Amino acid sequence: MPDPAGTSKLRAARAWMGDLPARAERTPLGQGVISAIVIFVVLSGIVWNLPDSPLRTLFQNNMQPAVNAATLDQNWGVFAPNPPRQLTFLTVSVTTSSGRQLVWKRPASDPVISHYWVYRWRKLDENLTRTEDIRKPFAHWVIGQLTTPADPAVRVKITARYVPMPPPGGGQVGKEQTAVLYDEVLSGE
Repeated sequence: MPDPAGTSKLRAARAWMGDLPARAERTPLGQGVISAIVIFVVLSGIVWNLPDSPLRTLFQNNMQPAVNAATLDQNWGVFAPNPPRQLTFLTVSVTTSSGRQLVWKRPASDPVISHYWVYRWRKLDENLTRTEDIRKPFAHWVIGQLTTPADPAVRVKITARYVPMPPPGGGQVGKEQTAVLYDEVLSGE
């Protein structure tokens, strides 16, 4: 059976902690601390989004430890100054020893978390088109997904299809293009 005196102390501590923000807002010291935190958060957001300059470097070097600790070191210039102008769709073709042609494409969207699901695979497409070092491991992962030891892969090829997007407000759309990003003939896989 719980100690009634301990329970009442716990309730009193919870009530005191629950009232702490309201009490802090009523004192000059609390208002000063809250104002300093708000100014720091706003200032760090502004500094981290400034264009490259000596002023930005000076502020970032001095604020870096505190900003990192508060996890405020995010840059919100996601697409600036060069927004994406095309969509990339990857296809991985695997030829097996029996001559079968197997094709891997980005999985279909999940109806519940579709935006996050699609974003994750599009980010993979983007990274594969930009980074050569990850193409071979990815191709071998796909081989593991599509083939069996009874019918091993003899060739794998990653192909990118680039679909241009119209600029904001409309305009001329370029021609769709295709490029082979990776092609490997396998021996004894």
